[in-house]
Amino acid sequence: MVMAINLQRILQHPLGQKSIQLLWHKILPNISPGAISSMAKLVFTPSWKKFSDYTNDPEKVQQQILFKIVRENRDTQFGREHRFAAINSWESYCQWVPIRDYSQFEPFLDSMVNGTNKVLTSEPVTFFARSSGTTGKPKYIPITKSYLEEYRVGRKVWMRQVALQFPQLVRGSLLTIHSPQIDGHTRGGVPYGSITVAMGASQQGMEGFEEFQQIPMEVFYLKDFNSKYYLLLRMALEMKISILAAVNPSTILLLCQKLDEFAPDLIEDLEKGTINASFWSDEKLCKRLEDKLEPNIMMAQRLRHSLEQWGMVKPTALWPQLCGILSWKGGSAPFYLEQFKQYLDVLPVMDYGFLATEGSFSIPLSAASDDGVLAIGGHFFEFLPENQQNTEGAKTLLAHQLKEGEKYYIIVTASNGMYRYNINDIVQVTGFYQRTPLVRFLHKGGNIISITGEKVTERQVVMAVEKSLKQSPLPPANGFTVTLRSKEGELPRYQLAIEFIGDENEILSPSLRKTLNDFLLSFDNNLKEFNIEYSSKRGSLRLEAPILQVLAFGSYQQFRIKKVAAGAPDSHLKPPHLLRNAHEIDFMKVVLEIGG
Repeated sequence: MVMAINLQRILQHPLGQKSIQLLWHKILPNISPGAISSMAKLVFTPSWKKFSDYTNDPEKVQQQILFKIVRENRDTQFGREHRFAAINSWESYCQWVPIRDYSQFEPFLDSMVNGTNKVLTSEPVTFFARSSGTTGKPKYIPITKSYLEEYRVGRKVWMRQVALQFPQLVRGSLLTIHSPQIDGHTRGGVPYGSITVAMGASQQGMEGFEEFQQIPMEVFYLKDFNSKYYLLLRMALEMKISILAAVNPSTILLLCQKLDEFAPDLIEDLEKGTINASFWSDEKLCKRLEDKLEPNIMMAQRLRHSLEQWGMVKPTALWPQLCGILSWKGGSAPFYLEQFKQYLDVLPVMDYGFLATEGSFSIPLSAASDDGVLAIGGHFFEFLPENQQNTEGAKTLLAHQLKEGEKYYIIVTASNGMYRYNINDIVQVTGFYQRTPLVRFLHKGGNIISITGEKVTERQVVMAVEKSLKQSPLPPANGFTVTLRSKEGELPRYQLAIEFIGDENEILSPSLRKTLNDFLLSFDNNLKEFNIEYSSKRGSLRLEAPILQVLAFGSYQQFRIKKVAAGAPDSHLKPPHLLRNAHEIDFMKVVLEIGG
């Protein structure tokens, strides 16, 4: 208890940054895990008490949030048009405010982007979080001070649980990927870019703990893809890393693969105390960083030993204090999580929670699952049963009205001016924490492909590929994409493009041709199992057997480079698993096709 009280005093000390540095580098690493857990409970006592109160009475809390948002924005253009001043109940809110998707908000948002004030919010918009839209036109989600406060409510609770799950995290630093740059400014002069720019440390609920991430931020600004990842890993090898973190698990796999790829150069640099000249895309930055480096023979030996023992570089062999991973676990994430084992052994993975540009929706409490408590202390939520999405007159439900096992579209109202916004995401209720539902993100609504009415979802193809890989002696995959293939004079069929990890020549060898055929057959059978309509259409010969396309090694890395160059945030990217338009991956090199 005394240690925990001293921790609070350090955090509140007027010396500020020096106190934080003293805390992370001198004090916490010498404290036992049990004491760290006690400190975390004390430091986060206020946010945890609020969370406990909120989750015990979700109906009351959600009503208060709704009325606060409506009251504070009644004098906006949207508020006047939708009679905010007369709204005195959830029912009247539903009566005057229809559910909208992004396209229906665009006239209001275009006006705000052009500099008009008090359109959707009475509060000034300080930032626009820009993300890719389904039509190719970027989305602009307004960010206000109140919105950030709503977003932050759940993240503080999450950080408490991370500290309880991984008390050893204080033994080292965080290795992650940021997308820190501002992409530009609107005509109204408001900056825009990735949501992580606006959230900063608050996205992780880590205000005051910036010292936990020691990689110089300039590294993440590097435009050259390989230079950025090389320099990131080169600097990380000079540190004690205790946590790996990335929103998308595919990014963590990429870090592991880059360790393997860069291993010879990294070993040489560690022995000399240098940075390989091939990666000096920013000479001033590299010179400044290199001047601080000295030979690190011990880490070079760890790299060599890992290569000799396992034939790959294992992060767990480089950083013995590595205790856990922070990453998404819902949706298509299990496909990548399964591949963590080869690099990261059995390190536990804690979910970030169901987060999006449009809001913070769930708070994971444990690394043991992929669900989280609905973040009812932040935004206002409604839910539309999945099977009623296109039903005329369908009514939404509130958090306390949901049923375990059911699937719903989530509808959000937040202080950024997005009222009854259908973000087109489907969640499943897995249980309850006190009186508040636990939810798991499944997939985007409408993220399906269908030729003859089979309606195959992203989750179904992920499960089918994942199961097929487990049943096959083939190596794991860096990524895959399922698309439609329909040519005149032929029956329509599905096309599975996949990039395997490992020696491309070995994959293409004649001895593996039967194994690849068996894998394709397995995928077809597993997809039949997970989608009975697909099975029916295959049985009635309305769908031809699928085709397998083996992609050249590095294809999904090229996909990533192309998207980042076009402005997509590196930290948020993941390979596309389900596409209606096969032309989006036409640039990837197909080295072998089976089943055509």
